[in-house]
Amino acid sequence: MNQERLLLCGVASTNLPLIPDLELSGYAARIQPSDGAHDVVSVTALALQSAKVLFVVISVDALGFTLEVASMLRERIAQQCADKEVEICLAGTHSHSAPASMNLRACGTVNSQWLQDAGDVIVQTALQSINDLQPAEFGAATAQVPGVAINRRQSTFIDEELVLWRIAKIDGTPLAAVVNFTCHPVVYLAESRLISADYPGAVRRELAAQINAPILFLTGAAGDINPVHRGDDEAIARTAQPLAKAAAQLWYETETSKEITLRGHSSVIQLPLQDPLPRATLETFAEDDSFSARRDWALKNLHESLITTVPCAVQNMHVNGHVLAAVGCELFCSLGNRVKSTFKRNGIDSVMVAAYAGSNLGYVPDAAAYARGGYEVEMAHYYYDQPACVTPAAGEMLVSALTQGEE
Repeated sequence: MNQERLLLCGVASTNLPLIPDLELSGYAARIQPSDGAHDVVSVTALALQSAKVLFVVISVDALGFTLEVASMLRERIAQQCADKEVEICLAGTHSHSAPASMNLRACGTVNSQWLQDAGDVIVQTALQSINDLQPAEFGAATAQVPGVAINRRQSTFIDEELVLWRIAKIDGTPLAAVVNFTCHPVVYLAESRLISADYPGAVRRELAAQINAPILFLTGAAGDINPVHRGDDEAIARTAQPLAKAAAQLWYETETSKEITLRGHSSVIQLPLQDPLPRATLETFAEDDSFSARRDWALKNLHESLITTVPCAVQNMHVNGHVLAAVGCELFCSLGNRVKSTFKRNGIDSVMVAAYAGSNLGYVPDAAAYARGGYEVEMAHYYYDQPACVTPAAGEMLVSALTQGEE
């Protein structure tokens, strides 16, 4: 047995702080602020180390983070691990019922003190997972879970694959699990003013009760994917239970290994934006009080220099024959499927695509979406405060960046 390849693993989980009158993010139509909590929102961190390489995967019940905030938090963690090659994946689950963690126009205002406190909890939880490293075994497997998610646009693309990472102590005792599935966490609707982790929280609770270990949930390329069932606690159960059941079955079937090879890389790429609207059109929008988000967006763009690109975080983590490909946007499902198929053609056993990771710049649609139109192409940039949607080339750039060297 190669001692340098032996796996060390640590895990930690902490509830995020809650204070009165936090605004929620994700829905423009919601009445603010929140008026209580339906369930806990939390951060869970998993540290994997082999030789001098350290991976830290962090899942947070949040819509996402700006590149600036995510980079700052990752740097604070990395500074404590200067003697190692470190890759840190910081991903929001994208719950639309979590406290606002980034300012989207008309979609909830961030409480700066809460964000600072939540950031401290994220860093402390990650460092705790690193400090608790112990010998462990790793395995991964996949299962199809139909009937949970649906493409909300006129597209046939969907991803019903659930990916599970199993991490156990040397004696087989469960240590942690990572679940990856592609579906927007929007079971609870805009009418709900209760803080919630949405269906990812329910998946974690149900699976943790079965294996008695912390669970990380990573949301896939769900830019155009919604849950089939929406609205209430019953819809949460109908969404979460099939996922938790499939994950539990995989847990008991998945073989693990003590020897691990870790390699990864991360970068930020600039995605091009479409041409801005003519000034006359902006002036018309700026006078239209019937659509306040578009009005305010137009007023800003009339008086500021317009950017032509937006930065997006991309990251790959290879764990033996398994990959976590993380991207900082609302990636459309067909693009995530292409990332998966590219790796699998080259013999990778399982691929997690984690969206909302390292940043959340907004939607990156596939090329077909531009002809269809709709919210993601035509309006989402009003809320994400960008002059325009990214160009169709952006999706191709991300697929290429995430699969670099695999084509």
